[in-house]
Amino acid sequence: MVENEKLVLTVKEAARALSVSENTLRQSIREGRIPFVRLSERRLAVPRAALLKLLESGAVTSAITR
Repeated sequence: MVENEKLVLTVKEAARALSVSENTLRQSIREGRIPFVRLSERRLAVPRAALLKLLESGAVTSAITR
């Protein structure tokens, strides 16, 4: 891993990386289709490794669409 790479992405960063809206990503998180970590009561983050795994497997489409 490159030293300056973050281990988690904000919802905004992850949504941008997936080319979806923040609301779409949040919905997928609520439905358990996108892994996340809770940083605080209100803040969520998406683990970079989990996002990369979804992208590599091609499972992103099924994870963010119904």
